[in-house]
Amino acid sequence: MNTKQYTASDLDEMIEVLNNDGVIAFRTDTVMGLLALANSKLAKSKLVEAKNRPKDKLFPIMVSSLEMMQRYTVMTIRDIKLAEKHLPGALTLILSLKDNSNIELDSETVAVRIVNDDLLISLVEKLDSPIFLTSANLSNEPTTMLASEVYEIFAGKINGVYMEDAAGYEASTIVDLTSSEMKILRQGKISLNELEEDE
Repeated sequence: MNTKQYTASDLDEMIEVLNNDGVIAFRTDTVMGLLALANSKLAKSKLVEAKNRPKDKLFPIMVSSLEMMQRYTVMTIRDIKLAEKHLPGALTLILSLKDNSNIELDSETVAVRIVNDDLLISLVEKLDSPIFLTSANLSNEPTTMLASEVYEIFAGKINGVYMEDAAGYEASTIVDLTSSEMKILRQGKISLNELEEDE
């Protein structure tokens, strides 16, 4: 496979590749990520193969807006308030999937976020579908913020790499919202105290 080096002017081509079940590396606000359509079994299998990742390990997803998040997940008033305040940004929400979500996950729950990156939000908006968004590294290998490193690792394994580096901000806080009590699964930039203040 010929792995292309993309720039911002290639957005339409990247959307076409993703719509055809391809895999692309892209910057995020933390580390470099790999993108694939979240409602495509074929795209998911390519993602698993590229990362050499166990098939039963779940991928997080990204949406472009709160409206898209509500389309695919079950959200309470509390959850909506948290999303309105902190997204786009350094917060990952664990939510229950709606029965008709068509997300390719063998799970009733999903980790979902909106990355603080306007170009990536625009890409997902134009796809009009959630994407799998996972760190651009081989399974159990270190993550990277550098597009050039990702290109070296994945050349011949994925369709393309957007050649701008990730922002390198602190990892997102992961909060489980599937029950009445909020649970922090990974402490990142946002603390439980801040989240509880929003309730």
